[in-house]
Amino acid sequence: MRPIVRGSTPTVHGRAVRFARYQDARPALLDRVGSYCSYCEIAHPSLAIEHVQPKSKRPRLLTRWSNFLLSCPYCNSTKGRKKIIVHKYLWPDRDNTFRAFAYSSHGKVGVATTLNSRERVLAQNTMLLFGLNRDPSTTPPASLNDRRWKIRYESGQIASRSLHLLTSLNVPQMREQIVMTAVAQGCWSVWLTVFATDSDMVRRLIRAFPGTAIECWKNGRVRRRPKGRC
Repeated sequence: MRPIVRGSTPTVHGRAVRFARYQDARPALLDRVGSYCSYCEIAHPSLAIEHVQPKSKRPRLLTRWSNFLLSCPYCNSTKGRKKIIVHKYLWPDRDNTFRAFAYSSHGKVGVATTLNSRERVLAQNTMLLFGLNRDPSTTPPASLNDRRWKIRYESGQIASRSLHLLTSLNVPQMREQIVMTAVAQGCWSVWLTVFATDSDMVRRLIRAFPGTAIECWKNGRVRRRPKGRC
């Protein structure tokens, strides 16, 4: 899960924008963090404003910028209208959520083995809240119409092929083309996992996706997010 910086409430002429409808915040969010689901990272044409605290449970936060992220239909429907106790989960705008999960080029998602016991509980809760680990081998009925695992798998195959091509033609133009492909494809964590040993590509991927929280890396190494819980 890509850690992001949503930033403070947008302003116009120095004044914070008051959104008449929560949907009006969508363009600003897309500009800040890109056209990707904040949770599963897929690029989806129908991304919607996702209320961290469900609007049915916390109506006062209906148009509050700090309660907004972007979600694909799969993550949105899986999370549903559950009552959210924020501190029981990890959030991409608050924690280093990339550090929390392990991604494979075959579309699998799991809790990272490097976490401490408290972090593992938070990561597990988050993974289950959004169904990030769904695939045909774990939940066949639920995953038949849930294409997230397949999109991750396809992205992993493209990323792996791109890595192979880079070993044959390691030139700046090839690196630039790979990054452009990743930006168009989405699934940032899969790309970062495939290119994990190439520090230049890691830097390029971090910078290329809008709103990635660069504070989650120091001297090229992933770290706990300052003031975050992971």
